[in-house]
Amino acid sequence: FEAIASNADSPAADAEDEELAAECDDVSAGEKGGEAPKTGKESARRRALWKWACAETARQILSAPTFSPSARHEAALYGACAGDIRATLPACEGDWEASAWAYFRALLDARVDAAVDGGGGATAPGPGPALVDDDDPGSAADDDGAFETSPRWPTAASAAATPRTAEEILETLRPLAAREARGARARLAQRDAQRCLILGRTRELAAEAAPKWVFPEEAPEAAEMSADISGGPGPSSPPPPGLLRFAAHMLLFLQTALPEGGGLAPSGALHFHLNKIVNLYVVHLIAQRRYDLVPLYARHLRAPVLVETYSKFLALLAPASQETKTRVLREALLWIPMEDEGGVRAVLTKALDDSREVVDPLSGAPVGAAATRGPRHREDVLEWACVRAETHAEAATHACALVRQLCMGRTSAAVARENESRDLSATDDAYDDVLKTSSGEARARRVVAELLPADLQANAAEADAPGAAAELGDWAAYLS
Repeated sequence: FEAIASNADSPAADAEDEELAAECDDVSAGEKGGEAPKTGKESARRRALWKWACAETARQILSAPTFSPSARHEAALYGACAGDIRATLPACEGDWEASAWAYFRALLDARVDAAVDGGGGATAPGPGPALVDDDDPGSAADDDGAFETSPRWPTAASAAATPRTAEEILETLRPLAAREARGARARLAQRDAQRCLILGRTRELAAEAAPKWVFPEEAPEAAEMSADISGGPGPSSPPPPGLLRFAAHMLLFLQTALPEGGGLAPSGALHFHLNKIVNLYVVHLIAQRRYDLVPLYARHLRAPVLVETYSKFLALLAPASQETKTRVLREALLWIPMEDEGGVRAVLTKALDDSREVVDPLSGAPVGAAATRGPRHREDVLEWACVRAETHAEAATHACALVRQLCMGRTSAAVARENESRDLSATDDAYDDVLKTSSGEARARRVVAELLPADLQANAAEADAPGAAAELGDWAAYLS
């Protein structure tokens, strides 16, 4: 090291540095040794000669009888510099992504070559003209046969090996994608997404590819959670959670990244598909009890779907504690406005209406969960509207309807059972037994006296429900 440092500080080294610096100055000034600056055509010829030398070096490495893996990667480096797919592909070892990079790198280099040669770069060029090195007094036609061809770039073989379009590359890679996808449904979806994004086919990705991943045509099996939460049939076979998450996030990202949402915006032609997939992902989050994430994704749904799905979500959590309900509504209001067509108020109104809907108004047949869950469920759902003062008007309106419904169910047999059960102790289990056998009037009394907050009547009177507030006062006097 001392000898190297000493040589670096020697006068000879300084002179060499000055000579090299002078040459750099001459080149930057456009002249060298008094010669005229190189023309664009001459620069292009030297570039082509350099790329041919890289490709020829890679060919000679790979043509050896035996070579190590490191030699194969060395050849791939030379091939990448030249844009020669024949040298880079062996190092990819059948990997789809590595092979795709090699092919597209070769296509890019080919189009740059075409642009440099004056071809515009629209398509990959054919074989280039024979080259003569300016420092060699001989000609390309006088080569000694040591090379595969006379110096030219692209060569006929490299041009023939390079696909002309992105479509050709992806078609060439199709067997690799099919091999990777055996037993790996998510991997095939990833390749479909890459293909559509490379080709700029947003419509195909959103309307054909993504729905095919999430809603495959398989043996019909009921997706009970999806049907119960979203109000419609779910996929025949629920997709893997990772694949469903990938599809939902991909469409939401494209909606944000593409100009005007790329058709995925709420007013776009492709929003139907985004709405369908994101809604299924919301159902998945509910099933996994990731309640804090539900409003974050539900806000992207169309208003009718949001109201339908979220109201079923609230009905599902109706038996939860008051603390849980308070937290869920607080998290919802972080992402979903209170006042909107798909706002929290509309969701609560829908949940309250559904909780009291017992019969079909046309046929009179029992419908919905309210027909089997009983009055306790309707009281639990009413608690959602009692959490925040902003919804006390809705709570008062629906409390009046619920109390009327309960009192109309009063029968003499129920009154007798109520009178018999009044001597039971006030334990929780005993109280639940009383509620199961009590009359509707007794349940109505509990709603008015215990379930509704003390300030609900005043808040409802100040809001849009003064009539409901007054009726609650009348019920309180009647039931006391």
